[in-house]
Amino acid sequence: MLHLDGPIYYLGTLERPLLIQTGPPLALLFTSCDIARQFPSAVTGLGNLEVQQIQDWRGKEEFFKALLLQDIEVYLLDPNPRQPLRAARHAVRAALVYVQSHKTQTACL
Repeated sequence: MLHLDGPIYYLGTLERPLLIQTGPPLALLFTSCDIARQFPSAVTGLGNLEVQQIQDWRGKEEFFKALLLQDIEVYLLDPNPRQPLRAARHAVRAALVYVQSHKTQTACL
């Protein structure tokens, strides 16, 4: 979960993040703005999505809670646009616990 210590990026909006729906929905998260920007340009029809950045713990907490409210349990980290399902998978609930522990300064490292 160390990727959550720095800024994270996603495409779309908090209410409608970009998802992959080949079964249960998978959110897409990126560790850099450049990687996030490359994703829609490589996928036809996604060029108008805006990259959103989250830097603080509170924003990350709100993001992961919003994913859970939309029944999104897993996110892909830095997916390749040509083979996104090969990206590392992370549990949204585990990420939320990690973020909340940092927010309340009870993180176990």
